[in-house]
Amino acid sequence: MSSFESQSQEIKTELTQDQTKNFLNYLEKYYLLARAPYVTSIRKAVIDGKPILSFREYDADRKLWVEVTIVGDDPLTVIFTPCDPKLFQTICRVVANDVRFHLEAYKEELRRTTLYFTFLRHPKIVPVRKQSILARMLGRIFTDSMINFYMIFLFIGFFILYIFLGPYTPIALVAIQFMLVASSDRIMMRLGDWILTPENPDVVLLSYQTSREEYTQIVAKHGARFKEMKEKIYQATLAQGKEIDCETARYIFEQYGIKCVPERMSVRDVNVYKAAAEVARDFSLNVPKISIVNTWVPNAAATGIISSRSTVLVTSGLLLRLEEEEIKGVLGHELSHVRSHDPLILFTLTSGEYLLRVYFLWQYLFSLGFLYLFIMFTIIFFIGKFLETRADTESALITKNPISLASGLRKIGFRRLYYEQAPSVRLQEWLGWDPHPPLYFRIARLERLPEKIKHPWIQSIADVFKGFRETLH
Repeated sequence: MSSFESQSQEIKTELTQDQTKNFLNYLEKYYLLARAPYVTSIRKAVIDGKPILSFREYDADRKLWVEVTIVGDDPLTVIFTPCDPKLFQTICRVVANDVRFHLEAYKEELRRTTLYFTFLRHPKIVPVRKQSILARMLGRIFTDSMINFYMIFLFIGFFILYIFLGPYTPIALVAIQFMLVASSDRIMMRLGDWILTPENPDVVLLSYQTSREEYTQIVAKHGARFKEMKEKIYQATLAQGKEIDCETARYIFEQYGIKCVPERMSVRDVNVYKAAAEVARDFSLNVPKISIVNTWVPNAAATGIISSRSTVLVTSGLLLRLEEEEIKGVLGHELSHVRSHDPLILFTLTSGEYLLRVYFLWQYLFSLGFLYLFIMFTIIFFIGKFLETRADTESALITKNPISLASGLRKIGFRRLYYEQAPSVRLQEWLGWDPHPPLYFRIARLERLPEKIKHPWIQSIADVFKGFRETLH
């Protein structure tokens, strides 16, 4: 069987030359060797100063195969030479996705042994911190399309109703919930560490890559003094109107006995307020309040019942992982929720179901019980998937860059995307109590989204139903 014409794909890495070489070794150890006997003929070489990794991957029956060559550069060049052209839609696609997954997994490993310091230009110094369980729970409740908040509150109301029996108790509970929803922008602000302003728009990220052994030693010896180190770096640079530079940071690190290699240190300045202002202008909105949470968990969320009372929360972990255009794509998604009043829509939907249940359907719940609740909440979360898909659509159309949003989603959710390769997991994702559609669906849809869509809301609903039907076949 003769081989077919080769095709190639490029995958941006954002790695140094040494890190790229180490990544290819990582890929061999955790991907290729783990897939034996479906992966054979593993070869490594250096050509024109670039590391090369090649191998042959077979299909499930070990009859068809594709030769894969990865050229270690930024971007990576992945060259496919299959024995059958049909494999471009099967094995080649799977291999490309697996390489992307392991690239993000490798970068995540690097982050776990990297010292990160996040600054704004005003003197408030917030240390790198581990969130408490309570803080993580509150963050999850108020930053996941608010739908978790609605569900939890209605479950609480279900029990309160039977403790404080009264004809107006459900209405009072809904009124309290509405007041919390109306104040959610201020609650979100309190979850943050900094508020960005036109006068203070930048987030400055200093990182220093260490080995696993070095990181363990540094944390054990100096973990409690990270805030002190941040303060010294700030006072020596930003407090004096100077930019943070690697030389100053290295000098301060060495005061604590941390021997620095300049090539491992980097400084990045992200003008988050400017990015948000540009996206808000494209959406014809006022610039929302921008709250930064100093945690390495990548996340962004928006809330507010009207655009003038909206807050967008962004974590430093998101800024560390994404490029500027990817950040704009994520901000566009969040501002679409604001412009379309999605928090208010979800509040109306969940509160309407609650009042309908307690005033009109309660007599039927004795026979239906939790089956009714399961079906109803599954429907509500499925409607949430319409809203999330429409937010993706509007962000892509208005920022005119769907690929950047898709790339950002792939980086943030690479582990989830990897598990969604299993058909059974995909169906669970569609039916699960999560307002977001499966990640594979969102990314694939963005990558083939047309430049113009006449009715984004209608198109989004149709695409969600189509994606769900395809999972059933």
